[in-house]
Amino acid sequence: MSKFVLLSVCLLGLVCGSSLRGIEPDMPMDYLRLEQFIESFMDNYTHTNYNMTNCLTAKTQSKLNQILAASLGYLMFLDFDKVLQSYEDFILSLASACNECGLYQVEVSLKNGISEKGKMWFGVNLAYNSVKVMELAQNFTQEMEKKDYISAGGSLGKITSMLIPFEPAHMLGSFDQNIYITWWKGFIYTLAINPKKPGPCYYFLSNFSSQTVNSAMDIYSLSQGQMSGFNTLFGDLASSLTFVKANYTSDVCMFDQLESNILACFSQSGVEELFARFSARFLTINTAFLNIKNCGTSYYACGQGVATIIKYLLNWSIN
Repeated sequence: MSKFVLLSVCLLGLVCGSSLRGIEPDMPMDYLRLEQFIESFMDNYTHTNYNMTNCLTAKTQSKLNQILAASLGYLMFLDFDKVLQSYEDFILSLASACNECGLYQVEVSLKNGISEKGKMWFGVNLAYNSVKVMELAQNFTQEMEKKDYISAGGSLGKITSMLIPFEPAHMLGSFDQNIYITWWKGFIYTLAINPKKPGPCYYFLSNFSSQTVNSAMDIYSLSQGQMSGFNTLFGDLASSLTFVKANYTSDVCMFDQLESNILACFSQSGVEELFARFSARFLTINTAFLNIKNCGTSYYACGQGVATIIKYLLNWSIN
């Protein structure tokens, strides 16, 4: 446990800055800096690229900021017990932030890492990786001094990956409707022209995702070899179709345009246009493919990835 406390002191000191200073109660929160730090941390912890900016609530960001600020005071008075508690609070709050963004497997890994069993392995991992951890900690200090918060977050993510190894997602044992809805949220938000001002198609697809949970559950059961899915599949599909007929009275989503854009890709000029679009958005589209490939890490980002490909390759968005 002493090693866990000492490293917690080190990590929190690096997170909060290389020098101790007084706390200003009304110090403004720099949410952009925090988001950049966390995104870089998560990218290096899970080895997956995604954007958490659109899914973290102001309340969660404020809580993370407050925990880090409070830890400075504990460090000044060398109150190691409270430093340890602050570190655990930060990890738990970060795990909650992962839940908001659909990063369920990351949430589980972080929580397991600070459980009683996890702390034992924490000490083992620290002893085995002590040299690398100290090197990264030194890099972290220099990056914080330079206010290079993206690199600093990456260094801390690498440290955490050694001490609390990320546990990749396994095949789901049963259908999780929260994952299904989270995927749709990422998909719809990214596909929208202006997600801050959602239009009729945005609302339709949001309701559609909720109304098709049972149908998706039936299809999932069948894909897992559970023939019982047939018992409810057709009734649930009929219910979903009834919803579509009752609520999609005009082409608010312009699905005809999407169909036309897809068919256009099969012509010679369409292939050339598709290649040009891909080249123009190479980095963005490549990241989208990575998010889809690592769907189990973040279902929200996975939905974003699919939407990004449709948006830029098929030139189709929703209002």
